[in-house]
Amino acid sequence: MKNQRLKASYSAARMLKFPKTLFGGDSKIEPAAQFLPEHVVSSELAGGPDLLLISEHLNATYYLSFLFPVEQWARRAGIKMSVFSQKELATRARAFGQGFLEGLISTVKPDLVVLSRCSTAESLHLVECAASAGIPTLYHIDDDLLAITDHLGDSIQKTHGRPDVVEIRRKAMRAVDLVYASTNRLRSRLQEHLPGLEVISGRIYAPFMRHLIEPSIIQQGPAVTIGYMGSKGHQADLELVVPALDQLLKSNVNMRFETFGTIKMPEQLLGYSKQIAAHSVKKDYLGFLAHLSSLGWSVGLAPLQDTVFNRCRAPTKFVEYTACGIYTIASDVMVYEEVVKPGSGRLAGPDQWKVVLEQTLNDAAEIKEGRLSAEQYCRENFSLQALSLQIEDIFGALL
Repeated sequence: MKNQRLKASYSAARMLKFPKTLFGGDSKIEPAAQFLPEHVVSSELAGGPDLLLISEHLNATYYLSFLFPVEQWARRAGIKMSVFSQKELATRARAFGQGFLEGLISTVKPDLVVLSRCSTAESLHLVECAASAGIPTLYHIDDDLLAITDHLGDSIQKTHGRPDVVEIRRKAMRAVDLVYASTNRLRSRLQEHLPGLEVISGRIYAPFMRHLIEPSIIQQGPAVTIGYMGSKGHQADLELVVPALDQLLKSNVNMRFETFGTIKMPEQLLGYSKQIAAHSVKKDYLGFLAHLSSLGWSVGLAPLQDTVFNRCRAPTKFVEYTACGIYTIASDVMVYEEVVKPGSGRLAGPDQWKVVLEQTLNDAAEIKEGRLSAEQYCRENFSLQALSLQIEDIFGALL
């Protein structure tokens, strides 16, 4: 199993299984059992602050923004972080009724309550409970979720663009003591939406996680393979490259194109059935890194439409491709032009994808040397240690 080959020395957060009998009508439950967190991050040290984190999902955002950097902080300072998904928080609040959220605060006794991308009434109520108890609160956000645009697709619109969801996020950001935005441009955008909002931004969003990947996992396949890793919200972004991919696949039967994630294979490419493949998403982030590393891609694509929404994004694809030994070709937009330097990757304008791909794929030395240059850049600018110190500084402002 590739996932088992990840470095065993890295200790991920421990999942505390919530007893299924807890919701049984006749079950006898110890009063404190209802407040057991889904995840706990801690260390052998003691005496640091206690954090209570409610995350939209326990997914890649949680791993990158909190689990990995807070684990390092815990080793330095003995902090403890109790974690719930917003769905689990809502489920328990409904199951145990009035007083659950107040009881959670009084049981965990956090020094800081953090919401990450939350959009439920229960998470908003938790902020109110914390404020009543004199506990500082922070809201973390990594996309402009107050202005969901049509290019993200119907599914994202239905999930994040509903007026009631947007309004809860607006109220939550207004209610907390500080909003933590993933990029400087997102900070400015949020302050446009909510004038006077207290917002701080970080320099690093996604850390460079090469240390989690065994070198033997990283593969380079015998065929020239172009890949795209992403979610369904990036379908319109991927379409920027489809005409170039269509021409390249047609003219070179040894070339392959693959996708990884919830993104759909573009319809225009379905006719190349022997040259394409779609790999399903891996929900566990360590499994995601291991699988992406093993695909043998020569080049990873990072196309991005130049929209107000996208300008608030972080250059996560470049960092993750580089960690997995994949050379990056990205759109020539603000998000990437600041980090994809000459010699460590390529930038392509809207009409340049075919030319840039052909030039790159015909220069094996560029790809090999570029990967090494990108790795060095990411080690120096996106280290997990630096992100951990960033989290400590931002949270520390409220502790």
